[in-house]
Amino acid sequence: MWAFEWHQTEKDLVLRRGEPLFYVQFETHDPARAVQLVEAACTAELMGYMNELAAVTNYVNQTFSLFEAAERLLPAKLLSERIRD
Repeated sequence: MWAFEWHQTEKDLVLRRGEPLFYVQFETHDPARAVQLVEAACTAELMGYMNELAAVTNYVNQTFSLFEAAERLLPAKLLSERIRD
């Protein structure tokens, strides 16, 4: 899920090469928990897990309550790092 905010709509929206297009914020039960980003291979396990979670925020408010249910759906190994040629 994502959102786009344009606060000065009376001005042109200018996107310049090299400038960030978006920022990412992670929300967890424990804000001190470390977050590690890796480029993941698109495996069958990953696609299946993502399909289970797709659009859940369209139907449920306060999605923190779904974290435990999502953890139960996790396969033994969800991510495999993508190896670039």
